[in-house]
Amino acid sequence: MTDYKGMSFEEFEGQWIGMMKRFSGWQFGMPQEDLEQELRVVMWQVKENWSPTKGATMSTYLWNAMWNKTNKLRCQLNFTKSRVPPTAYSPLDDFLSLSTPAGLSDELDLLKGVGEDGARLANEILLGYDKPKLWKTRGLTAEQIENGRAQLARALEEINA
Repeated sequence: MTDYKGMSFEEFEGQWIGMMKRFSGWQFGMPQEDLEQELRVVMWQVKENWSPTKGATMSTYLWNAMWNKTNKLRCQLNFTKSRVPPTAYSPLDDFLSLSTPAGLSDELDLLKGVGEDGARLANEILLGYDKPKLWKTRGLTAEQIENGRAQLARALEEINA
């Protein structure tokens, strides 16, 4: 039986580099060098923590640790990619952006006193999205739509008064 605790990390890494390369070859959106560095940390932790009393051979223990780390990183990366809200995909000339679309200055002046939901709803309408179903696909909730309608109705009543 090999004494892994007495072995230097460089020797340990040299012995198990093939396994690390196998895992780091998986392409899931993370640079290979970064994944290899993460797996080196796993190798160091395994080297320090493994003992024959764990009930698994070193290769099995190391394989499972690398498998778990690789899958955890892949899931974290996928979760991060999916956290971008649909509202972030709206065009750059939206009302809520810093730029003002050409020809809309009068309409924007009328909306200055409207709340955020009303302004967002007006923006969607000005962009040609005129149905609640379309507003929902662009990230508005039912509550935001209802609040927006009420805010726009109040603004129109003030204009007509």
